[in-house]
Amino acid sequence: MSSGPFVVHPHGDRWAVASVDGVLIVTSTKREALDLAAEAAAILARTWPQAPRRADEARSFAPKDD
Repeated sequence: MSSGPFVVHPHGDRWAVASVDGVLIVTSTKREALDLAAEAAAILARTWPQAPRRADEARSFAPKDD
């Protein structure tokens, strides 16, 4: 499940919210994780000058050719 650049997934007996940039928040319930992901995505949409990547997009750290 994803919300913008965040992915919600099971993490042991809890739920995790992860981002493509390596942020991980572990919560007690799936609903809380989904709410956190949606709230974070909404904040990013209001504050970032460009839209963040979706969590399912490929990402490469290779240097770009000129």
